[in-house]
Amino acid sequence: MDNNRVHFALTALGFDFFIKKLESMNIKYFDWQGIPNKIKIRADGVKQIYFQDPDGYWIEVNSDI
Repeated sequence: MDNNRVHFALTALGFDFFIKKLESMNIKYFDWQGIPNKIKIRADGVKQIYFQDPDGYWIEVNSDI
């Protein structure tokens, strides 16, 4: 996985729906370690994924818990 340390982050109120939408559009997403189609659950319970826009910029999406 390319360097995902440079990214911007968003919170999705409908996180699970957002994941299903990515999957229906065949958009790959990753956890912080770069494992494909894996959702990271942080210690505070927030779900977190990363994906790239068409230009290769990383976007982090978090759940609202």
